Amino acid sequence: MDIGTQGAHAPADLAWLRGVDAYTMGAYPQAEEEFRTAVRIDPGMADGWLGLHALRVDTTNALLRMHRHRERFGEQRARHRRRLNSWYWLGWWVQPVLEGPRDLLLAHASHWLDGRHVPELDRALAGLPP
Repeated sequence: MDIGTQGAHAPADLAWLRGVDAYTMGAYPQAEEEFRTAVRIDPGMADGWLGLHALRVDTTNALLRMHRHRERFGEQRARHRRRLNSWYWLGWWVQPVLEGPRDLLLAHASHWLDGRHVPELDRALAGLPP
């Protein structure tokens, strides 16, 4: 039996896989629909939110949802051995890749820096690894 076709999260996983395939082929409206379906079925699917972030769809919400469910960040990519990443702004000129757990923490801190939310930025920076 195929991976991702059984279990409680199977429909969300299948939507995520279809989203990655559509994104890879440049079928961005279909990819958005599939990633939205994945996170509607499984709101804690951080990689579904990563897909929406990569499409530049509601990036603030997608980033905050990825961070909220950061313990699952990379779950679908690892389970299905698929690659997917995004990027974020760090200041005016730098666009780091958003792919791994450390990237997610830095993107989260950068979000608060850009928004001039000092208390949230302090908390985000305190959570960064050395």
